[in-house]
Amino acid sequence: MSEKISMRKISSNTVGSCLRRAKEARFSWPLPPELDDAQLEQMLYRPVRNKAPQGSHDIDWLQIHKELKHKGMTRYLLWDEYKQYHPNGLSYSQFCRYYNRWQEKIDTCIRQSHKAGE
Repeated sequence: MSEKISMRKISSNTVGSCLRRAKEARFSWPLPPELDDAQLEQMLYRPVRNKAPQGSHDIDWLQIHKELKHKGMTRYLLWDEYKQYHPNGLSYSQFCRYYNRWQEKIDTCIRQSHKAGE
């Protein structure tokens, strides 16, 4: 008796990624019956280590913000300078992510009070 196979709209990249993860986890087929979905997910998708080294967040973001206003200054140049002093510090993507988080906290609204009719 043939089983009905339903077609899922999954990209080939996603399928390839899952197969690669299964190979790295050294799965054998069929999977053990005692392996539940939560365990399978934990084995396939290990948590990403996204911790920056201790003290690497101690960056004067206001100074970075001011420096970026100069013509020709880029985040990459500032990060490169930061890495010279902190070789084990933030990666460039982390540097940009933390700067963006800091920047979101800045109040960009200028409130002007005025009396009606003036």
